[in-house]
Amino acid sequence: MLRLILISLLLIFSSALLAQKEYQNKRSPNHQTVAGTPITLIPPADFTEAQGFQGFQQKETNASIMVAEIPGLFSETTRGFNERDLNTQGITLKNKEAIRINGMEGYFITTEQNAYDMPFVKYILTFGDVKSTFIITGMYPKKFKELDDAIVKALYSVVYDPATMSDPLSAVPFKIDASNTKFKFARLMSGMLLYTVDGKVPTRSNDKTTFIVGQAFSEIETDDEKLFALNRLRRMPYRIQTSENKMNEIKIDGLRGYEIETKGNDSKSGTINTLYQVILFSEGSYYILFGSAEDDIETNMGLFKQIAK
Repeated sequence: MLRLILISLLLIFSSALLAQKEYQNKRSPNHQTVAGTPITLIPPADFTEAQGFQGFQQKETNASIMVAEIPGLFSETTRGFNERDLNTQGITLKNKEAIRINGMEGYFITTEQNAYDMPFVKYILTFGDVKSTFIITGMYPKKFKELDDAIVKALYSVVYDPATMSDPLSAVPFKIDASNTKFKFARLMSGMLLYTVDGKVPTRSNDKTTFIVGQAFSEIETDDEKLFALNRLRRMPYRIQTSENKMNEIKIDGLRGYEIETKGNDSKSGTINTLYQVILFSEGSYYILFGSAEDDIETNMGLFKQIAK
């Protein structure tokens, strides 16, 4: 009996391996490079290069294809793609299929989510190795069902080729000057420039000071910009010590906003960090500049302000 059970399990496992779909795409003249990434794909017709994030969009329908790279082991960074964890983000898991793409392990995940007060269909194609994980998300309002096949086809057209990667600093619609500081550019993540002392993510330096600059890729409406800036700070992975808040109005390069100096406990390490955030508002969007430091508070705070201004 035990032998029969083992044979049955082996047959089931073998069938699962054989059923796993594999995609070995090659770049064609129709492939377009996703700025600042080693990813190319064939976007659907009428999709244009996105402004504010890495990927493509169709503004009139709010449909988009977004590319993100996360440093770290694929099996670890995709652990949250399960029903329970997705539900906590307001995402309903419909299907999850294991695939191989460009020679790497991956998943094709079908989900639904409410956004902008309407239901969206969201497809996630993710793959990676021991160093990085790529997450390519295609989404559209559910009422535009005619976009479904085109977005799925676009995701499955993906080609990973480091030789195609363009300058990540040219992939964002803004510039920041961190020269003559201790910071080195480390990575472009979801349209945000990340700087560390050694230019690595995660940093290997004893000095954990970081600085992030980015622009929101979705439009915002707010009647209280000061409250918005405070709430944006609370979304950072720190338990903010509100008694330490020091908040000022600020104007940089013609943009108005708020500057906040405070302290917070790192949600992972528990260490107390000095935090600096600037939110600058611009035509229904905003820019965020955020610095964190564990020590040398006065020097690092001066450095954050120097870069921001």
